[in-house]
Amino acid sequence: TKGDFFIYDVALNPDATKAAFVKNEENDISIIDTGSMEEIYLLKGHEQTILKIDFHTSNELITADEDDRLMFWRLE
Repeated sequence: TKGDFFIYDVALNPDATKAAFVKNEENDISIIDTGSMEEIYLLKGHEQTILKIDFHTSNELITADEDDRLMFWRLE
């Protein structure tokens, strides 16, 4: 999976099976399977530049943007 935007942060989940990064200028977050390198989720919701991504558990992550907005995500 390739992004077309400057990447501010990348995160791995605790067992390193998933990685997350901001994919484009629309602030879409790509979640990839680290084994296959295929995108498995595309998360949308932030309106401002995402500055921080952090996995809380293997299937939950927190993101923060430059307007100090936090978003909590659960991957199913």
